[in-house]
Amino acid sequence: MFSKRDLMNLESVIMLSSVDENSGKKKASLALNTSVDTINKYIDNLEAELGVKLLSSNEKGSSLTLNGQKIIGFASKIKECLSDIYKVVSIDGDVRGEVRIARDKNISSRFQSKSFFKLSESYPNLKIICDLVEGIPDMNSMLYDMALSYGVPNCNDIVVIASKRQRFGFYASDTYLLKYGRPQDFDDLLQKHRLVLDNQLCQRIKGGKDILRKANQIAYVSNSCIDAYEVIRNGEGIGIMPIDFIDNQVNFLENIPCESISDIYLIAHRSTKDIPKVRVVLDYYKELISNL
Repeated sequence: MFSKRDLMNLESVIMLSSVDENSGKKKASLALNTSVDTINKYIDNLEAELGVKLLSSNEKGSSLTLNGQKIIGFASKIKECLSDIYKVVSIDGDVRGEVRIARDKNISSRFQSKSFFKLSESYPNLKIICDLVEGIPDMNSMLYDMALSYGVPNCNDIVVIASKRQRFGFYASDTYLLKYGRPQDFDDLLQKHRLVLDNQLCQRIKGGKDILRKANQIAYVSNSCIDAYEVIRNGEGIGIMPIDFIDNQVNFLENIPCESISDIYLIAHRSTKDIPKVRVVLDYYKELISNL
């Protein structure tokens, strides 16, 4: 039978492990959403319980003692036990709770709009919270359960659930094409047409940097696909967009090649990806990405 003392010691082991994983108490406190004082309290209690030092601290930071290094080996076993518990729980329509997603702001939400109703109808007690972030999201703090990103965060506990190379193309509105005509080829595009570009996107696609450098007329540059798309739709120029981003308000210029070297990644924490509510949402996005 577990006692309150056992539970406190288990928490202490987890906190000690987090200090090691995050190279210090300050980052560990952010990852665990607690204070440095709380971490000190739990580690001090475990040291008193065992009668040995587990952590040494100086002006340069904190490091595990030999005994501390032995102790954190058990933290991974605790994680494995939790993961096994998550896996045996079957998913049914009563899955409930919040699932937090970080999504790169330049990944369109349009690809989910047609099927999202099916997810919410199947799991009415599930609440999805999506935060738009700039670039690769910080997954170390466990603030998010999963992320949709153009890159993989540098975090040991992260796994890639799915990935897909995204297709891109050149687009223009009817208004623009009526006024300026349709470009005949890539050189004609660069020499005679007004371009609307997402600066970050141009860094990711093949030839994107050359377009920024060689184009005679760059009418508008943004760091947001959404912003650039609105300008394209309003007839200000021709732009590069992800194919899944586009609706019928602009025209795809099929004669102008645009080769993608950009991948979308669906990522999650290794230790929590099998929690039923997280698994449901991961499976949903995994299917969406496979259909891009």
